[in-house]
Amino acid sequence: MNISEKDFKNGVGLADGDVVNVVSENGGKEQQTYFSLAIQAITKITLGSFRSRLKLAEKVAIVEAAKLDSETLVIEADLNNSSHIDLDSLDLQWGMSLLVQKGLITQERLSIILKDGESHEAF
Repeated sequence: MNISEKDFKNGVGLADGDVVNVVSENGGKEQQTYFSLAIQAITKITLGSFRSRLKLAEKVAIVEAAKLDSETLVIEADLNNSSHIDLDSLDLQWGMSLLVQKGLITQERLSIILKDGESHEAF
C-alpha cells in the first residue's frame, strides 16, 4: 500500500505493524513499518515546577501554618527537601489532601496541583 509521509506520521488508516510504502513529496518510495507513539504521562516533575503550581497565597499559608502545626511542618519539609516530586506518590497525595483538610489549599486547586506534568516540568 502507498501512503504519503503526512498520513504515515499521523497514522491515517494504519495499525501497529502495518508495512507500507511511504511516498515522499519528490515521488520516492520507502518501505516502512508503522508503530504508534506510546505517550507516557509525566508523573515526576522538578521541585521548582511543583512550587510554581502553588499560588503565592497558598505558599504563604503553608509556611505560616508550619510555624504552629507539626504535620504541616513535616509536609513542607518533605516537599522542600525532595530532589523531585512524584505526582503518583501516595505520601504526596495524602499530604496534599491533609493541606486541603486544614484549609490551606482548596479541593479544586488540589486537582490542578496534582495533574500530570508537562514536558517542560519533567524531572
